Amino acid sequence: MKNYCLLFILCSALVACCVAWRVCDQGDSKRELRTLQNLLEWELMQQSFYTQAARTFGGNITGIPENEIETFGQFKDQTDAYVQNLTALIAGKGGDPIQPCGSYLFGFGDNSTEFLNQTIQLENWGNALYLGAISNISNPALQTFIASIASIKARHAAWLSAILNRTPFVRTVDTPLSVSSVKRRVNEVGIAMDDCPIQNNQCFGFNSSDTEVCGGTERGQCVAKNVCICKAGFKGSDCSERCRGSGSGDRCFDCHDSCCNDVRRGPVCYTESNHSCVASQEEENTFVLCGRGEGVCNLWCFDANLYQCEDGVLVLKQTITARPISS
Repeated sequence: MKNYCLLFILCSALVACCVAWRVCDQGDSKRELRTLQNLLEWELMQQSFYTQAARTFGGNITGIPENEIETFGQFKDQTDAYVQNLTALIAGKGGDPIQPCGSYLFGFGDNSTEFLNQTIQLENWGNALYLGAISNISNPALQTFIASIASIKARHAAWLSAILNRTPFVRTVDTPLSVSSVKRRVNEVGIAMDDCPIQNNQCFGFNSSDTEVCGGTERGQCVAKNVCICKAGFKGSDCSERCRGSGSGDRCFDCHDSCCNDVRRGPVCYTESNHSCVASQEEENTFVLCGRGEGVCNLWCFDANLYQCEDGVLVLKQTITARPISS
């Protein structure tokens, strides 16, 4: 039995945990559902990538030794397993798993060198995408599941780089990336993911692409069948209710000042003189409650006076030098 079958065991345990024991609260479940849909979208793209390559090259890929072709074939087998696992998890959470895009444009044609270059890029970006997804998950078992897939993708890229006599690792640490950052990189190398729907569900009679779904684009976003993610100031199953305060479950309390629909805590009251509700640059319609004047990078607050956010990574604005001590 191939080792990736262990993922099915972990996946089954996660589905049973969320369905039977209801360990996922409503707010976390919505955020996790959106994250799982994004990961499934990625795996469906990679599944198509390896399927097209198999049709084009068969078992003869220039650059891969004959005795390593079978090992390389496990890339697709494991991707197929991820699609099944993520589909089961989304269905277990009450979501409607997205479907494959009608067509993907990869651009490698019959050039095996270009195909292998794209393979390394996609596996590295997939690793970064999964690492970035962990911060959107509160369930420890689900975090472990996502991290385990990220590690396999990193090994894919390292193994193939070594086979091609390239450096298998170029950094001391892997950098987590958001969905938008990864998609931008994919589009830059000629893979058209933007032509594919992020998800293809309906929310309360409206298609996810309709301008009126979830109360309209200014109120919410449809992330799964009859699951709306509401923006700050709105609540309810279809984001039809105005809410200026924090609360739990279906309750809503008025705020004396302002409300921030924080990505981790839900609607939270705050005072504008002390805090700011900052929109994420990486995740659309996502907000984080931070200190006044702070910025957000990969859904975490930071001091905007000292750092800047570049593709989900904090970079020091300037070198800080020590001042000499006066005698």
